[in-house]
Amino acid sequence: VISSYEKAIEYDPGNYNNYFGLANFYSTLVPLEIPGSKQASLNAYAKVLELKPNNPLLFLQMAKLASFDDEILAEELIKKSISLKPNYFDAVHSLVQFDLEKGNIDKGIDLLEKYLASYPQDLEAKYKAGVIYFKIKDFKKSIEQFEILAQEYPDNLEIKSILEKLKTGN
Repeated sequence: VISSYEKAIEYDPGNYNNYFGLANFYSTLVPLEIPGSKQASLNAYAKVLELKPNNPLLFLQMAKLASFDDEILAEELIKKSISLKPNYFDAVHSLVQFDLEKGNIDKGIDLLEKYLASYPQDLEAKYKAGVIYFKIKDFKKSIEQFEILAQEYPDNLEIKSILEKLKTGN
């Protein structure tokens, strides 16, 4: 895989996607504690930053890498991603999860609810919000999110099943 990305970079050094792919691959090796993988990932992300400095996905991916050993930097990078693209739910969801894991439930839920109010058409966000509400045991709000989804997708068996389980407490 690495040699394929290196050949792509050699062929088209101005294409940030080649560096991005290499960085993402190396970042998957970091949790395995492969020597040099974090630095190689950082080096490739630095090149992406040079070529495409306003890419919100870049900052989210860099935050995931930073989260292994620097939560403050990770949070700053997620916020940068959101500042570049406020409707980027993957980044918002990451920040909500980050807050919930740190015990900042009110802060995380406030961010989630502001997003849902700003982007009510985002059905993926409603699904994930339903799951988050379930995790914090706010079953009423979880049911509300899944009922909206059931109206949009009346034939979706997964949503029907989740909603039934929520309503019956199973």
